[in-house]
Amino acid sequence: MSKPPFIHRVKLRNYKSIARCDVELGPLAILVGPNGSGKSNFLDALCFTYLALRWPLDEVLRERGGMREVLRRSGEHIASFEIALDFALPGGAGEGRYGFELTRHNGGGVAVSREVCEVRYSGVDGGLFRFTARDGEVVASNLKTQLPRVFPDRLALVSASSREEFRPLYDALTEMYCYRFTPGILRVPQTPESGTYLHSPNGHNLPAVLGFMKQNTPQTFERIQRYMKAIVPGLEQVGRLEIPIADLETIQFIQQVVDWNNPLRFTAINMSDGTLRALAVLTALLQDGDSRPTLIELEEPETALHPAAAGVLWDALTEGAERTQVLVSTQSPDLLDRSDIPLDVILAVDMEAGKTTIGPLVESSRNLLRKRLTTPGELLRQGMLSPSEQVTYPQSYLRI
Repeated sequence: MSKPPFIHRVKLRNYKSIARCDVELGPLAILVGPNGSGKSNFLDALCFTYLALRWPLDEVLRERGGMREVLRRSGEHIASFEIALDFALPGGAGEGRYGFELTRHNGGGVAVSREVCEVRYSGVDGGLFRFTARDGEVVASNLKTQLPRVFPDRLALVSASSREEFRPLYDALTEMYCYRFTPGILRVPQTPESGTYLHSPNGHNLPAVLGFMKQNTPQTFERIQRYMKAIVPGLEQVGRLEIPIADLETIQFIQQVVDWNNPLRFTAINMSDGTLRALAVLTALLQDGDSRPTLIELEEPETALHPAAAGVLWDALTEGAERTQVLVSTQSPDLLDRSDIPLDVILAVDMEAGKTTIGPLVESSRNLLRKRLTTPGELLRQGMLSPSEQVTYPQSYLRI
């Protein structure tokens, strides 16, 4: 996992159950905590950023039930939330920070009350480029020419992406993918497409991606075959199946079955939820090529998998993190039953009195793991994976 992570620090304020957090991320980060502790809320903040750069803000908020459902619920009056990210551009091109605050007005509208962007490029010809926007107006910039017009209800980076100084950041942020695989969708035959990468959050273009991999990145395709064979007993091959009559495609599994001399062929509609989700997770982690995501999120990838497959899944997660940044939420002790898990990979998540706390493990747990006296999985079973005390945070993460 030597590849630097794209997003190496996430700071949130009043986002859903998270009052404040300041979390450092590596190439692989595993969020561990009980149901309802706020793991999904943390992941959703990155997903919100990705979507807010692609869709109108009111549409992104509507998908989450409106601004009221995104703001942290509290006895005090809370009218805004912040998302702030420290990043390193792919390929070592540069680094910087980006963040925004959305505020709900008394009249019911929502506006981008503050937005800060700063990109420092590497190399001899590198430089620092930044802008600050308030309520639909750029109030500070070090560019020699004026930025395109911005609007209170849209992120200014959308307009700024027309400038070469900010386009790489925009592209990297909009190439993060938040996967929520749906077995019901994976079973449905799909219209053929190019399949250069898994662009759908629910995985509907999985057959196309498998076909593309087999043709263009056969070594990666073979890696997926090996992982799937370790998960599904008797499996010989899995791949894309064209249905010429209907001009559709689906997934085909070739599997040895007891009392049959030759392998049998099954389509996705005949396979279990766990098998389909495992295939989608492996494809997301190992997808290759120029369109590889800068970051992928997977919620509880172990769902519906037999506990014995947890070791295979962990190997795939670490291999995937060598290709792109991987963020995972889990509550599975089986996935964490290894003594070789790096301590900094695990982020403990807890909730008390309606507030989510996220951070590295408490020192007592870290000491046990350093001495190899237990595993993170065993600590999870005993309820000992708790986040360390967090520092006092500033009123805002968006310095202007």
